[in-house]
Amino acid sequence: MTTKIVNLFNTVTRQIEPLKTIEPGKCSVYCCGPTVYDFQHIGNMRTYIFEDVLVRTIKRAGLAVKHVMNITDVATWFLMLTMAKTR
Repeated sequence: MTTKIVNLFNTVTRQIEPLKTIEPGKCSVYCCGPTVYDFQHIGNMRTYIFEDVLVRTIKRAGLAVKHVMNITDVATWFLMLTMAKTR
């Protein structure tokens, strides 16, 4: 499979530029994870939809993608939320 060029809008230069990878044929994507300590909302969903479309586009262009997503520390937020609701 041949690799196609993926163009992205660079908000710093305000121009469309080709995606430049560190390793040829490979791309790493890091995304913030889900909000697991409270209800989901449209702002959360926008992030997941965007990263899903981005990763699929990069894969479709022929690049191997390593997609990493963090998970928020549940215990800290859960304790803070619980303490706030019980006061």
